[in-house]
Amino acid sequence: VVPLVLPMSKPYLVLDTNIVLLDAKNIFQLGQEYTLLFPETTLDEVDAKKTSSSPEIRYQVRELGRIMTRATDLPVREEGPLTITPSQLDNILIEVVSRSSYPSYEAVDPEIIKDNRIIQIALDYRDLGKDVTFMTNDIMCNRRARAKGLRVIDLKIVEDRPLEFTRDLEVDSDVFSSLHNTPILEVDPHHEP
Repeated sequence: VVPLVLPMSKPYLVLDTNIVLLDAKNIFQLGQEYTLLFPETTLDEVDAKKTSSSPEIRYQVRELGRIMTRATDLPVREEGPLTITPSQLDNILIEVVSRSSYPSYEAVDPEIIKDNRIIQIALDYRDLGKDVTFMTNDIMCNRRARAKGLRVIDLKIVEDRPLEFTRDLEVDSDVFSSLHNTPILEVDPHHEP
């Protein structure tokens, strides 16, 4: 048995559903800088996507499950109205957070209620004096969270290298006629993937 070594205290990052569905493996990168918070509503929304018509979305749901299965459960704790179920995956700390009850969101669309519940978890952490940031790529959810005084960021995926979309390559007719299934480096030794 390998003893768990908890990472030094990191700021908290509350993840909206769209961040997880973009690429479940994002948690490995994000978890280096933050303790990751999954509100129960985020997990409910992800779980509901298991039957999505999109194969990519279904894959991301399964991938998150595979990742979380590898984590080691830590003791559950209560803080105010919150039940916090932490787990650790290598040096990444993940907290699944549920709330005993939520404020009433009367006359609000059910999808917006889900956003409000996710935002509420971030507000609860902030009210507990924790350094918390909310991450979403949903602009409307972003604006609602900012209006409630939360620090909000989005996830932009940009590779740090120059992009070249087209390239001219001259090959003689003998090479051209044999291109099918030929490894690119045999045709162009300067190719960069």
